[in-house]
Amino acid sequence: MPYKTIKFNRVELYKEIWETSLSQVSKKYDVPYGKLKEACEEYDIPIQPHSYWGNKAVGKPVETIPLPDSDENEVVIDFRTKSELKAGAFAVLFEKQASKASPIGEKDLITPKNSSSPNRYERNVLYEEVWEEPCTKVSAKYGVSDVMIHKVCKSLDIPVPPRGYWAKKAAGQKVKKTPLSKHTGKDVIIGSKIMSAEEKAINNVADKSLSFLTDEERDELIEIAMNMSVADESKKLHTVLRSHKAKYKAWKVNHPRDDYATLKKDRYRRIPDGEPELWIGVSESILPRIYLILDALYNAVESLGGGINDDLSMTIRDEKVYFYITESQTSTDHVMTAKETKEWEEYQRRKASYSYAWKPNIRKYDYIPTGKLTFNVPQCGLFRDSENKCIENRVGEILLALYAESEVVKKYRLEREEAERKAEEERKRKEQIRERYNDEIDRFEALENEATDYNLATMIRNYISAVESKSEIDEQTKEWVKWAKAKADWIDPTVSAEDPFFGKRDHSQSSDRKKPSKKSSYWLF
Repeated sequence: MPYKTIKFNRVELYKEIWETSLSQVSKKYDVPYGKLKEACEEYDIPIQPHSYWGNKAVGKPVETIPLPDSDENEVVIDFRTKSELKAGAFAVLFEKQASKASPIGEKDLITPKNSSSPNRYERNVLYEEVWEEPCTKVSAKYGVSDVMIHKVCKSLDIPVPPRGYWAKKAAGQKVKKTPLSKHTGKDVIIGSKIMSAEEKAINNVADKSLSFLTDEERDELIEIAMNMSVADESKKLHTVLRSHKAKYKAWKVNHPRDDYATLKKDRYRRIPDGEPELWIGVSESILPRIYLILDALYNAVESLGGGINDDLSMTIRDEKVYFYITESQTSTDHVMTAKETKEWEEYQRRKASYSYAWKPNIRKYDYIPTGKLTFNVPQCGLFRDSENKCIENRVGEILLALYAESEVVKKYRLEREEAERKAEEERKRKEQIRERYNDEIDRFEALENEATDYNLATMIRNYISAVESKSEIDEQTKEWVKWAKAKADWIDPTVSAEDPFFGKRDHSQSSDRKKPSKKSSYWLF
């Protein structure tokens, strides 16, 4: 059946989306991502914000949005399968509507517009349509994407239903319709029904790679990307490009180029100080074309709040994004110049006469620039000139790839910062352990030294007791006993008496450092 209906339990669908992701559930059940997202809005099922999975991946705390109460327990999603033929699509939809019990009014029938005629978007009519059914269904009538419908509504100042509107309406709740305000601009827009290849490519990139943006950011980016174009050479270039042009001209004076040398970069080549970007990789003749492509991209990035750096890179969403531009070449057998021919003949003559001769360095091939460019966004896209399409026609896609690259750069930066943070924490942990260990050594040595003092004091007191145990003790011995007891009290850490000559004893020090030493006479006076 080309038209498919799939049903979910609302609670189970919510759990599965928060356990994996909206895109994973879409792939698992082969439901279009846009249809699944629309159903979540219609049945008031919250989905993760764009930063949720990135924060979760780096260990940051994330918040789960609870499922609101609803009278709807079953989620029903209708969508066309890829096998559906365009010619029969509307007939199938008509049959499905006709099978319903309720009568069908004229407005319920979807009448396909002539595919060759442009769309006519009338403000009053489109306002009623977007409040009658979701934008994804309105877009099917016009043969465009829902993004295009939102874009037209914005141009015509038409309010659209807020998030959760359709779910509340389906549950029988009261919903408020935002009235159409007075409008001083145009009331009709004429637009193509069938999207161009560029618009389709932009929508594909947006669906796959820009989920990290908010809906507003995404819509604004897509709108600018779809309206981008490369100006002619009469346009005044961006300031950074004018500066680069001057640097290139100044560098060329003292660094003449070989027009037929290879443009491939040597990965081990050390870039000389002052060499401008694009000096290696493209021929000088193609620079004007590159400048116009970059000028379109730079103006778009700046209009979206980004910045341009002196090294031609861009700052997008506070991340520095690099790109690489190269030009392809064809190789042919090298035709020697008159000078090279003379050097080669001289080499052959010397080789015949001597056992050793210096061989001139003459290349085997000449490399001819083709004028075909490659714009490389390292992680998110490779754009090449082809027979049917040139890079100028893909600047919108390149802009989206650069924004996708900013998210990759951000992810790598966060991972690097997290690794550095963990490494610093580990370093501090080891330093604390080392300090604690050394402190423990110091405390133990102090304890050992204090115990040594205590043993010494005990030994002295035992000796004093032995002297006192004699039957007869003269006055001199009594004086000595008194002095010896004072010294024992000075040595004993449990008493720690102060000595009139030696002062306070530091019991924690080693015996060598605590032992009093003789001083010269000048020290005493």
